[in-house]
This record gives sequence, structure tokens and C-alpha cells, in this order.
Amino acid sequence: MKITFVLPGVFIAGGVRTFFECANRLQQRGHQVAIVYPAAPIAYPFDFSPRRIYAKFKQACRGSASPAKVDWFALEAQLRRVPILDHQFSAWIGYGIPAADVIVASTWESAYTVAKLGTSNGKKAYFVQHYEAMEVWNDPACWALAVARDPDPARIFNAMAGITPEGATLKKYKDLVDASYALPLAKFTTSMVLENLITENFRQKSFGRIPIGNNPGTFYPDGQKADANVILIPFRGFGWKGNSDVLEALELLRRRRSDFKAILHGPQELRPMVPDWLDFRSSVSDSELRRLYTQADVFVSPTWVEGWCSPPMEAMACGTACITTDVGAVSEYAENGKTALIVPVRNPQKLAAAISELLDNKAQRDELARNGQKAIQKYTWDNAADSMESILHDIVRSPG
Repeated sequence: MKITFVLPGVFIAGGVRTFFECANRLQQRGHQVAIVYPAAPIAYPFDFSPRRIYAKFKQACRGSASPAKVDWFALEAQLRRVPILDHQFSAWIGYGIPAADVIVASTWESAYTVAKLGTSNGKKAYFVQHYEAMEVWNDPACWALAVARDPDPARIFNAMAGITPEGATLKKYKDLVDASYALPLAKFTTSMVLENLITENFRQKSFGRIPIGNNPGTFYPDGQKADANVILIPFRGFGWKGNSDVLEALELLRRRRSDFKAILHGPQELRPMVPDWLDFRSSVSDSELRRLYTQADVFVSPTWVEGWCSPPMEAMACGTACITTDVGAVSEYAENGKTALIVPVRNPQKLAAAISELLDNKAQRDELARNGQKAIQKYTWDNAADSMESILHDIVRSPG
């Protein structure tokens, strides 16, 4: 097959890594795979003015001047950067996109782009990795409405899909995201919670699921435990990633005990958000992250909502006991009390209690680490590529 993946960029992110890992394996199997991303990031301003059009073209020209490259991943598939992928620029969005048997959108914004393309670009598909109404997830009023509608963590996507934000701008944004799932693209997802969202709320057929994998050549035990009650936590700068919760949980822990060291890792610009008494690491490479995972006694994922949630899998693969919130597919690959501790979202008190529990009980930590490392072995990128290959074949052969 000739396959095109349309990405928002080639930055470090779990969703981007998923496409890169699958693209490499599909390329190795003899398929022709192209990764396409825009020089000017896709954006959907509500005031689509001449000033914004000029700024977009200026950004596209400036971004197109440097070569397309990825410096954090050994990508084997063809990489193409095109000037613009915003679907409002319908006369230009097809420029640079190769002919293919199937073309796959990776985000709600790129779904609009793929829907606008011609038949020469291939059968049109959308790999849904999240319910991407991110600003809605950040809104406390929307959370309250969704939880009142259905408090079950496994149904939070469905609950949020059913609410109407109070603010006009937020409502317009959510309407755009929701409408992307009704576009005439073949849908497939990562997890059961997302598949339920697509089939139940948006009445769309799912061509299947692709459980996210772990690369044993990237994440594996590398070194020894620090044996100093080290806690490792990703810090991402978005409200729905649980930043405020984990800072509050660590402060609660600090009031009770001083025998721990917390390491947070994330983009350098977030350093001012982190108190000085915490260790903050930025620009962490995969090899550095692997060592941090391995050296940590406890890994904590505090996020509020995810379509899958890969960091706990990576930590498990490195032999580290995990605490994770009950989000996305966590309950599909982790068992509470056996392979990880799973706590409610948006609850700093429960998060702090779980961390303290593991710090106090090395035998429990070791058991969770052993069980987690063993359980996660079946989640491989080869298996993910198998599922991707099968689903794309089905889409190419489907009528229409």
C-alpha cells in the first residue's frame, strides 16, 4: 500500500510517536509510507481576517525555508513538510501531499484537511487517539456538568460529549471538534473508551482499535534504583494533565515527611511553575528518560483524561512501580493493586496517600514493578503495526 499520515508536527508527543513507530514497521514490510506535516501549524481562529491570512502565509514561507527533519526519532518513512494544511486554504492544502491508497488524519484539525482532499490522495481515514476538545477538559464548569451526567471514569468521554459549554466561544470550539468526528472518514481508535465515544455518541462505524505499544529497545531497565524514595512525574503545562493536582499532592506529602525526592520533567518554559524545592528536568531525551524511569522508586501519572496514556507503560517496562489516575485505557492494560495503583482523577489527597503508601512499603513497590513489567510485554509496536496494517487494508478495500 501507499500510505500517507497527516500530522500536526514532528515534535515529541505520544501521538506523534505512535505514528512514527507504526510508519517504520509498515515501511519495513514493503509499504510506501509518507509522513506529511505543515510548516505553519494548523489553527482555527474565529476571526478569519486578512491580517490572519497574511500572518499564516508569512509563517508558512518562513517554515518552509528549512529542511524537513526529526531529531529525536530514527524515522525510516518519507518525511514531507508542506506549507499549509488548514482546510480553509482549500486551493493550497493538496500541495505536496502524495498520491496514495489511503491517507490518515491524526487530529481533529487534520481531519478537516483530509476530508477536503481529492480521490488521488487515497481513501480517507482518521485515527482517533483522544477526544480532543482540550479547552473543554480544562474548564471546571464543563467538568462539573460531565461528572453530574455520568461519574463513571470509563464513560467520561461520552459524558463530556453530551454537555454544552456555557460560553459562546467554548461552545463554538467544541462544536468544531465534535463535527470532525462526523466527517466522511473511516474511523479507528486506540482504546475501548474512544471506540465507545465514536460509535455511541457520534454514531460512526469503527474499523477497529490499535492498542499502543512499547519499544523494548527504547524503554527497558537501565541501571539501578536510587533507593532514596525517588518519585518521577511528567509535567506538561496543561490543566487536564493534572499539573496542579500533583503539585498539591507533593506539598501534602512534604508536610508529612521529608524522606523523598521528587523529579518533574517537561518543557523548559514550565520551570517557573514548579516550586524551587522540587527537581525539574527539561529537554529529556529517550535515553535520559529511560534512566530516570529505572532509577525512580515510584512513577506518578496525574492526568485527568487520556485516550490511551503511554507514560505508565514506559515506566512499567523499565521496572518501576506506577501510580496512575483512572483514565483512558489504563484499566485495559493495568490492574489496580496488582500491576499498578490506580487512583481517581482530580484528587490530590488520594494521589498523596498512594505515593506515601508505596514509599512506606518496598515489598509492595517491588511486587507492582515485577507484575507491571511482565504484563506490559505483550504491548508491542509490532502488534500495533499488525493492527494498523489490517485496518488500513480493510479501509482500502471498503466501498465508497
